[in-house]
Amino acid sequence: MIDSSWLVIVIAGVAALLLLLDAFGGDAFARIQVPGLATFLAGMPLFYVALFIIAVDGRRWGVWVALGLSAGALLLAAASWALDRRG
Repeated sequence: MIDSSWLVIVIAGVAALLLLLDAFGGDAFARIQVPGLATFLAGMPLFYVALFIIAVDGRRWGVWVALGLSAGALLLAAASWALDRRG
């Protein structure tokens, strides 16, 4: 298995920065909805952790914590996106 955990950390960091940018009223991209992009990026770590749970036999408690936190981040990002779409 390729050690790509650094890539997931970068993706999660970008999603967090985009959500912070949106929370403080920044406008980074004119044509892209920032909460929508952040929601998409927040879903990637959830997918990665789910695949890791399927692929690895010796599951540790940290993997389950990561799954819960990434699912919570995805739900919060989706809620932010839904509120932003309402106007």
